Amino acid sequence: MSEAVQSFRDQGLHAEGAISAAVGSTAKELLQMAREFNADLILVGDRGSHVTDLLLGGVAHRIVHQADCSVLVVR
Repeated sequence: MSEAVQSFRDQGLHAEGAISAAVGSTAKELLQMAREFNADLILVGDRGSHVTDLLLGGVAHRIVHQADCSVLVVR
């Protein structure tokens, strides 16, 4: 994780990161962390099954629809 943060910083961006051993809903935990960091942007990967996402809603899908800031989804 520190390599990713440093990579953003090397490009002149303000970046912070955290590792959490959360036990709840992944989307809920990530959204809470974004609020605590007062994030301007959430960058999240979309690696889930499209069938599962349609039926249950994937983590990236929930973050996009519930975030208080911009979200960039990478496939």
